[in-house]
Amino acid sequence: MEAVTGAVEQEEGLKVGGTATTAEEALEAVKTRSPGVFITEISLRGADGLNLIEEVLGKRPDTEVLVYSILKGELHVWRALRAGARGYVNKSASTTRLIEAVRRVLRGEISLIPDVTSQILGDAIHNRKYSTDPSEQLTNRELTVFQMMGRGQSVRSIANQLDLSRKTVETHRRRAKEKLRHETLESLLRHAIEWGSNR
Repeated sequence: MEAVTGAVEQEEGLKVGGTATTAEEALEAVKTRSPGVFITEISLRGADGLNLIEEVLGKRPDTEVLVYSILKGELHVWRALRAGARGYVNKSASTTRLIEAVRRVLRGEISLIPDVTSQILGDAIHNRKYSTDPSEQLTNRELTVFQMMGRGQSVRSIANQLDLSRKTVETHRRRAKEKLRHETLESLLRHAIEWGSNR
């Protein structure tokens, strides 16, 4: 993050208003500083990055959100856009690419990975449902629980990291099982592991 902060500070007309290490710190910073662009990861420890986007925009609707993430794939980009993000840059990209994305979203444009842009436009032109991936049926919180299951985390661990009760986590897990049409939790877990290995 220091490299990114330094790169932004060197750009004419851009200034880093602050950084945060937790979702709570980020929300507090947004409330007090009103940034033009809020840059965030969506794979957050102990928080749901997609929900964070929605919360930020709820507090500062004039702020543009740019996702800078380790996660790849059209599904993650699409869900970020649905949450309100205006741009998506993978962390494997150069800092120059990130700066370009910042400037684009500041101009009110959308900035995406080129191949993802082509996929989204193609689906829109042909009026197709964006993704046939079954996890597209899950809510943001259900998807987070599903992903954490795929990483081998227990209900207790998930509950502690997301600051939820075990019962709430079990409810999200049950709904994911129903929506993805799995007969058993073992089958759901295998799906979560396989799905996560491709992301």
